[in-house]
Amino acid sequence: MEITPLVLKHAPWSFSKIGVLDLCALQYHRKHIEKVKEQRVSFASNVGVVVHYITEHMLKLNEPYTVELFKRACEKHGLTQDEEAAVKSFTAKIDAFATWLKNFTTQYAEGEPLVEQRLAIDRSFNKVDYNDPSVLIRGVIDLGILTKSGDGVIIDHKTGKHKKIGEHAAQLNIYRLFTVAHFPVRGVHCAIHYVETGRMDWATAEYREQIEQKYRPWLINYLNKQDFKLQLLEKGAPSPETGWQCRYCGYQEGCPEGQIEVEEWRQKKARREKKDGDENI
Repeated sequence: MEITPLVLKHAPWSFSKIGVLDLCALQYHRKHIEKVKEQRVSFASNVGVVVHYITEHMLKLNEPYTVELFKRACEKHGLTQDEEAAVKSFTAKIDAFATWLKNFTTQYAEGEPLVEQRLAIDRSFNKVDYNDPSVLIRGVIDLGILTKSGDGVIIDHKTGKHKKIGEHAAQLNIYRLFTVAHFPVRGVHCAIHYVETGRMDWATAEYREQIEQKYRPWLINYLNKQDFKLQLLEKGAPSPETGWQCRYCGYQEGCPEGQIEVEEWRQKKARREKKDGDENI
C-alpha cells in the first residue's frame, strides 16, 4: 500500500493536523494552507496550554510548584481571571503526578524521563529530525520513559473530560510508531493522564513486532483517508463544516456559518439553564 501523492504533498502531518482536516476543511485551509493566525483561542485551549507549561517546568526542569511559577505561566499566556482559576484547580494534581513520576522513575526508569519530546518519522517509518524535509508525520510526546527492562512508556496529559481509552487510539498508535522508530525498545505501553483528577488510563502494552506489523499499514490507510478532502481543497476554497467544533475554532470571524452555529448553541444552552432553574424553584 502506497501513500497517495496528495497526502505526501501536504506533509508534514501531525495527529492534530489530521484532526483539523477531519472536522472542517475550511479551518484546515486557513490554518495549514493560508497559514492565517487564529483570531481567538478557546477557554479550554488556553487552560490546557498553561497546564502543560506548568507540568513541563515541573517535570523537565525539576522546578517545584510555586506561586511564582503559576503567575509566570498565566502572564505569559495572557489568561483571564476565570482561566487562571481553572488552571489553579489543576495544580495540586500536577504536584501529585510529579511525586508519582519521581518514585516511578527511581524504581523503573533507565535515565531521565523525556518531557515534551519532539519525534518524527518519514514515509519509510525511519526516525528523522522533527524539521527534516522528509518528515511524513511528527508530534510532541508529553512524557516518555525508557525502562530498565527495555520498554518504552508513553504518557499523554489531558485537561479535558474523561473519554474511553479507545477514543485516543489513533493518537496512541502514532506515538507507538514514533517510539519504536526512535528507541531500541522491545515494546511500548501507553497511558492517558487526566490531570484534573489524576486518573491514569493504560492501553494494552504491545511488542515492537506487533506495532510495526499492525500500525504501519494502519497509518498509511489513516493518512490516505484524507485524500478525498485534499482533492476538494485542490479545486478551491472549501465550505465550512459546522458542529461542536465551531465553539473552539479560532477562525469564527469571517465564517458566518460558524457564528450561526455557535449562537444557536448559546441560545439552546441558555434555554436549558433557564428550564433547570425553573424546575429547582
